[in-house]
Amino acid sequence: SFFQMNTSSSRRFPGVSRTLSSGRSAPRRGKNASRTTNTSVSASNILTPVFASIMEGRSSARGQIGLAAINLTTMDFHLFNFVDSSAYSLLKTQLQVLEPVEIIICDSINERNSNAVLHEAVRSACDQATISAVQRRYFDGARGHEMYRLLRARTDPNSKLENSTDKELCLAAFAALVKYIEHIEGFIFATSSIRITFHEDDALCVMDADTWENLRVIDRTSSARGKDRRTIFSMLSSGTLTVTGARLLRASLLQPLADEDEIAARADAVEEMLEKPHLLERSRSLLACAQSIDSILPVIVKKYREKTVVKAEHRIVQLVHLRQTLQLVEKLRQLLPNFVSPIIAVKADTLLDDRIEEIRAILDETLNIDILSLNGRKNSMDARNQKIYAIQSHLSTALDVSRRAYEELLKDLHADTRELDECMPEQNVQLAYSASRLFHYLWITHDANRVPVPPNFINVVRNKASLTFSSRHLMRFNDRIEQSVCEVMLESDDVISEAIDAIRPHVEVLYTLIDTLSTLDFICALVVYATERDTVRPSFGGSVIIKAGRYPLLDVPGKPVVPNDTYLTPSSHFALITGPNMAGKSTYTRQVGSLALLAQIGSFVPAEAASLPIFKRISSRVGQNDTLAENLSSFAAEMTGMAGILASADARTLVMVDELARSTSVEEGIGISYAVIEELIEKKCFVVFTSHFLDLATLDASYAAVENFHFAPQVRQTSDGEVLDPSHTLYRGSYSGPLYGFEVAELAALPSSMLVRARQLAQRLHEEWKTRREEEEEMMETREILRCAHAFRELLRHPRTTTTKANLLQLRARFLDVVRARNAVEIGEDED
Repeated sequence: SFFQMNTSSSRRFPGVSRTLSSGRSAPRRGKNASRTTNTSVSASNILTPVFASIMEGRSSARGQIGLAAINLTTMDFHLFNFVDSSAYSLLKTQLQVLEPVEIIICDSINERNSNAVLHEAVRSACDQATISAVQRRYFDGARGHEMYRLLRARTDPNSKLENSTDKELCLAAFAALVKYIEHIEGFIFATSSIRITFHEDDALCVMDADTWENLRVIDRTSSARGKDRRTIFSMLSSGTLTVTGARLLRASLLQPLADEDEIAARADAVEEMLEKPHLLERSRSLLACAQSIDSILPVIVKKYREKTVVKAEHRIVQLVHLRQTLQLVEKLRQLLPNFVSPIIAVKADTLLDDRIEEIRAILDETLNIDILSLNGRKNSMDARNQKIYAIQSHLSTALDVSRRAYEELLKDLHADTRELDECMPEQNVQLAYSASRLFHYLWITHDANRVPVPPNFINVVRNKASLTFSSRHLMRFNDRIEQSVCEVMLESDDVISEAIDAIRPHVEVLYTLIDTLSTLDFICALVVYATERDTVRPSFGGSVIIKAGRYPLLDVPGKPVVPNDTYLTPSSHFALITGPNMAGKSTYTRQVGSLALLAQIGSFVPAEAASLPIFKRISSRVGQNDTLAENLSSFAAEMTGMAGILASADARTLVMVDELARSTSVEEGIGISYAVIEELIEKKCFVVFTSHFLDLATLDASYAAVENFHFAPQVRQTSDGEVLDPSHTLYRGSYSGPLYGFEVAELAALPSSMLVRARQLAQRLHEEWKTRREEEEEMMETREILRCAHAFRELLRHPRTTTTKANLLQLRARFLDVVRARNAVEIGEDED
């Protein structure tokens, strides 16, 4: 047989040859709310247990990676097949998106060295996951293809993998993962019941974990601290009402779209809801009543080898939740046709599927409609009785007999009052029930701490105004009642199994319904964000043109924020920013990256106007501390990160670099920065580069692609001397003073004589730099005229609006300033 059970551990998979590393605190199961409310969904509520399997190509296929992953809550399989670098950068990014709790990799005796490199890459990406090496014989591509045809829901005859021969690696990983899951979880996957999605690389924008952290996209450590740090996800997820909608939002932020049509479809839906606010209100009111329908999928997909009472109760609850959610379908059918946006109009058509009514009919024939409201229970006894009587009568003779036996036991219990009559006559004692203590006695009295309790009663608990206790006679009754309840649950499970078997052929429509609810919730969240801020719909072109953009995490209603423009074109695609500490350089780089990210998920952005390219990759590098886990100094870690960025950067990449090489000497830092800048210019990617090295500003004399900007502080005179107040406003040109850093040094109480000497030396070096800079002014004036001409051409490509007119006036004034400075003649203001 395929499995040979290991007697030392019932969970051990026989093909696991080595457990390479174990996660320190990875949860085995995720917790899902049984029902969503009108409150937002936090990051900790959407994390679910994910298992992953990795297969690396050999010989001529080396460098190719096959990855399979399953979410055990939604029962979604995801397959990836891609070509990766020797550093496994794409694999690590994808694993960080999935966040698996357990990973299996292919173990080959002949390739232990190669596996060690792969394992180290996987461990660095998922240090909390358990990683195991499984024998190669389980990674069988042919077997994976057979399993794929057997298990997937059969509503997509044109699947990308159905006749594919170049996806063997991900199918091999899929085969191993299916067998591994079935063994350690103790169930088998039902045929034709699983949604299997193959992901294409070209459809998404790639960001690595460092960029997520630098842009504050998500907080991957919030669960450890017990609270969520303010991030772009927490900002947007405050508008979500369902767990599935929050999951879609998170996935979209970690891997934004790179297809303009898909982005436009989302933006169209957002714009329509903004114009029709009543649709937003009706949509959110329905979503607030939606159950976690994705929790029903494991019940339908899994076929357990043995029955238990816990599983039976869970299956009953999930079918009841499914029936309650299907009651919303009729209201959604009335709501969604009011939308014109294609992305929602398509979802409206899916709700007309006849299989929804077939599932509803199966549930109506099985469930007792009168007790469907499990969440409206008043006490524990009502909750248990609702499960006991959830199945209609006359469907199973054995179930009806078990229920009658349960009812007789309850009657006998309530009729048997001899114990109380003999020991506690005329006392206010009554029979009570709780899920933890079962049936017990409750004595309500004002002197609970001092009244005596007869010795034949046990388990006495004294509260402020009452006592609870039990007896051996009552405990025997509890044992008999619990045994009767178990019989009812197991008999109910037989009926539930028949209903699930009847629903399973229609499971694909449930996946579609989940997609509809999650998409609607996701769009509503983007609309909520757009209504709470002053935002604009971005357009897409070949340049980064942002008018009065604001950093989303600082753009809080009621709190003013300084806006800044951004202008990068294919011929002037490198912005070099200098300025003092705390002036806003780092925030500005995050602003540009965040607005590009929001635009590519279909959101409106906080700006007066915005036009951006569709980036295939967004990368960032911010100076950091030593990486002790990888035995890297801060400088080595910085260079390692930049090497990864340079290896993958191209004309469709947005790169943000903040203070490169600040951890080494000035000479080396300037040299490395020069070399990196030249490489980025050669690759023609869009770059926002901040630095304290003022010598870098001379690069605009050698490269037309480089344009200097700076943040200049305002100098304020006080009784103690000059004080620098940051304006947080971006200006064109390089920073020319005053010298910065000394004010911060003075706060550290350094010797005044030393600071005076430092100022003298710094001033002398600064004057020498200004002299060299003035010699290059003539060449720069010529280039400025060319930049103005290019900017004018870019503006002509966009529709004529009020914003376009204002930009043209600004461009005209800028051009006239350049001509005045060059020709030293007076030009009239009215001259065209």
